[in-house]
Amino acid sequence: MKNKQFPKGLSLMELLIVVFIILLVLSIGGNTYRNQRKHVIYNDSVAHVSDLIKTARNYALTSRSVYDTCQPEGQEVYVPAEGYGVYFIQVDSSGLSRAVLFANTKTSPGSAINQYDETGDSCASDIIEEDYYLPDETRFTGLSIDRAQPHTKIGGALAAQNQVVIIFRPPLADPVIVVNDHASLNSLTYLNDLYLQFLRPGSSTYHYIHFNRIAGFPEIQKR
Repeated sequence: MKNKQFPKGLSLMELLIVVFIILLVLSIGGNTYRNQRKHVIYNDSVAHVSDLIKTARNYALTSRSVYDTCQPEGQEVYVPAEGYGVYFIQVDSSGLSRAVLFANTKTSPGSAINQYDETGDSCASDIIEEDYYLPDETRFTGLSIDRAQPHTKIGGALAAQNQVVIIFRPPLADPVIVVNDHASLNSLTYLNDLYLQFLRPGSSTYHYIHFNRIAGFPEIQKR
């Protein structure tokens, strides 16, 4: 007489098939999660770089003060006459892409030379408000003056090095875009249009941060 209360259990082959299906589903789900996470990190990092430009503009527009311990006693707090800026470099000395929000404290008021100053001596450097290194999920692939031709040379010694500075002067946040060369001030190039180009590894879709000197606001575009 068959025991109907306790039916026959799974065979070893059936159990292995069930385990295989579970592992397959977990593997697919894990890959989807990782890809989605990389996509989110990429979008967030591009947006953050754009936000750094907006923050520099807002700091200049509101005449934000800095606290500079290198100044004489009683003069530590002041509004930098040459405002705030963001410095971009495709590959720095550590091999990473970097964006720096800084107070432009080492440029003389009204000077035609506007650049980001960073040395080993903190009192000879601009004041860093935020030093942002792009994550591995985001490649800063270069900068250009023409989105249709992303590898167009900008000119000056720095074209091959892919460094650029956007600076906003208070109180109206008037912007300048400077292709910046620490080695030779004579090779500075001032621009009206700038495209920063980004790419997520494994993707063929580029994102651009477009900044126009007249408009004064960054705009994220996709191709």
